[in-house]
Amino acid sequence: MTINSRPSSPTGATLQDFENYGEIGNLVMDQSNVVWYLTYEDAMNGVNPLPANMPLVHEATYYAVIIGSNGCASLPTAVDVTITLGVNDFDLAQLKYYPNPTSDLLTISYSESIFKVEVFDLNGRMIMNNDFNDATVELNLSHLSSGTYMLNIKTKDSSQFVKIVKK
Repeated sequence: MTINSRPSSPTGATLQDFENYGEIGNLVMDQSNVVWYLTYEDAMNGVNPLPANMPLVHEATYYAVIIGSNGCASLPTAVDVTITLGVNDFDLAQLKYYPNPTSDLLTISYSESIFKVEVFDLNGRMIMNNDFNDATVELNLSHLSSGTYMLNIKTKDSSQFVKIVKK
C-alpha cells in the first residue's frame, strides 16, 4: 500500500471583490489549476466541481482545492466573495425573493419592472428563461429537482444573480 502526501492548500486572497459581476473563472489564487467548489463538503469529497462560467454570488463562500500530481487533493481554502455595484446596477435593498428555500412558486419583487428571469443549474446551464413586465413576478419551479439554482433577474438597465434552493 502506498500512501501519498496531500498537496499544500491553495494560497491567495481569501477575500475577493468584483465590480458588477464575476464568474468562478475570475477567482484568483497564487497557484494554477485550482478546482472550485460551492461547499466545504463537496471540496473534501471532490464532487460537484464548479464550471468556470458559473456566476459568482455576492457574499458567498467558495472553496479552492489543488489536485496534486499523485491525484490527491489538498485541504480546501475558503474564499469569500463581494460584488460591488456600479452606478446603474441593482439596488439589492429593493430586491426581494421568497420563500427561499421554495417548493414550487418563487415570488420576486423589485422597485423596477422585471423583464426576464433566467434559471441556471450549478453547472452553468440555463434551464429556464421567462419573460415578464412587472415589478412583482411569480416563477413556477415545481418541475425542477431539489437543489441549488442561480437566478439572473433582469430589468431594463441592469441584472442581478441570486442563489435559491428548491426543496
